[in-house]
Amino acid sequence: MESRARSFPLKNGYCHLYPDHIQIEQDDISGKILYFLEKKGFSRNWIIYLSLSGVMTLATLIAVQIENYFLAAFFAAFSVANLIAAFFSRKVSFASQILREHITSVEYKEAVEGVSRASFTIFFRPKRTILKRNLALPSYRKGDTQIAQAAYYMMKEEKLIE
Repeated sequence: MESRARSFPLKNGYCHLYPDHIQIEQDDISGKILYFLEKKGFSRNWIIYLSLSGVMTLATLIAVQIENYFLAAFFAAFSVANLIAAFFSRKVSFASQILREHITSVEYKEAVEGVSRASFTIFFRPKRTILKRNLALPSYRKGDTQIAQAAYYMMKEEKLIE
């Protein structure tokens, strides 16, 4: 088995393809903070959504205190919407390492110029439920369509995409 990794850039990091697993690195500060919290046992989805809900609940209380009930209703609705979004995103994962034996399928979504970036969606089953991990590739500007094509062919050579 070779220990050399094949890699390609992502929107804010790199994806390394090893023979037994896929490693995703994030270079930005938020990725490093969330990676640290994930090592401590917290789920990134819950951290993001619950912190937003907490801030919106605090804003609701402040709006009620200054008797601006329209703003209070807006913040309360936003807080409830965040809790609903947290519930529906429970199957989205931010795993930094995915074992190849857990991967069920990989989908490639091409970029739509001016609307979206090219991305991969990795479906994997680490335990009982199927989770998905989204990998956004660099934008279509700056000639990054070649990077997206190279990443697609790299995933195809690794037999992750059929």
